Amino acid sequence: MSGKDEKKRVMITLNKDVFEKLERLSKETGLSKSSLITLCINEQKKA
Repeated sequence: MSGKDEKKRVMITLNKDVFEKLERLSKETGLSKSSLITLCINEQKKA
């Protein structure tokens, strides 16, 4: 298995507003919350 495919489980704490936005985006896009967070982090790395 390559390092890129390796996944780690994490636990995070979000305030209620951020969690609700994440849930809404997940439902609107059909992406998992994990995928959305990963996309945001990868986009931030590009900036």
